Amino acid sequence: MTKSTRGSAAAGEPRRGSLGPRAGPEVDHDAKLALFGAAAALAAAMASARRLEIVDLLAHAERSVEEVALETHQSLQNASHHLHRLRDAGIVAMRRDGVRVLCRLASPQVEELWRTLRRAATALRPELPSLLAAYLGPDDVPSRSAGEVQALLGRPGVVLLDVRPAVEWRAAHVPAARSAPLASLPEVLESLPANAEVIAYCRGPWCAFAAEAVRWLRAHGVRASTLAAGMEGWREEGGPTESASDVPAQSH
Repeated sequence: MTKSTRGSAAAGEPRRGSLGPRAGPEVDHDAKLALFGAAAALAAAMASARRLEIVDLLAHAERSVEEVALETHQSLQNASHHLHRLRDAGIVAMRRDGVRVLCRLASPQVEELWRTLRRAATALRPELPSLLAAYLGPDDVPSRSAGEVQALLGRPGVVLLDVRPAVEWRAAHVPAARSAPLASLPEVLESLPANAEVIAYCRGPWCAFAAEAVRWLRAHGVRASTLAAGMEGWREEGGPTESASDVPAQSH
C-alpha cells in the first residue's frame, strides 16, 4: 500500500521556503544606459575646442553673446550656436538685459569640471607640454607665488596689474590690483612710478596674457614678474578678492 501524497509538493518542485532554483534579481540595463547617457550628453557638449574656450571665458565673468563672439574670434552666428548647445546641456545659463543676452556658467561645478579636465589632459596627453609652450611662449618669465605676492602688497613701489579684459577685473580681482588689459600697457608704462616693481596676473595656467605683459614690460626696462597660476591659483590659495563695486571706479 502506497503513502498518500496529498498536500505535498509536486514531484520536482521545491517546497515553499526551501532553497530551490529560482531567478535572481536583475537591474534595468536600459535605465542604466539612460543615466550614463545624461552624463555623456554633458561630455559631448564640452567636446569642442570652441565651446571649451567659451567655458574658460565665462568662468571669469558674465558676458554678452556679442562679447563672446568678439573675444573668441568667431562670427556672432557661430558663437550663438555654441552658446545654445552649452545652454541645452545645462552648462551655460542665459538672461536678458534689455536688448542683450548675457551668458554665464550655470554652476560652480562647471568651472571645477573644466579644471579637472585640464588636469587630466595635462597628465594623460603627451603633446600637452609642447602645446602649452607654443601658446605660452618660452619659460623665460619670472613668477612669484601667492604667498610672496600677499607679503609684497602695500609695499612702496610694488604695482599689481590685472592684465585680463576689464570686464573680468570688474567681476573679481586681487585687492589693490589695477586693471591693465594688454592694449593699455603703453599708457600704464607712462604712469608707473620710478623703480616700480610690477606683478602681473591673468586667468590661470592656460592663459598667456600675464607672460606677454611681463615680457613687454621687461623689454621696456621695468622689473616685472607674474603671479604664478594667475587669478585661479590666487583663489585656490585662499587669497582675498574684491569686485568693482567694492572700490572706486577706474578709467581703462
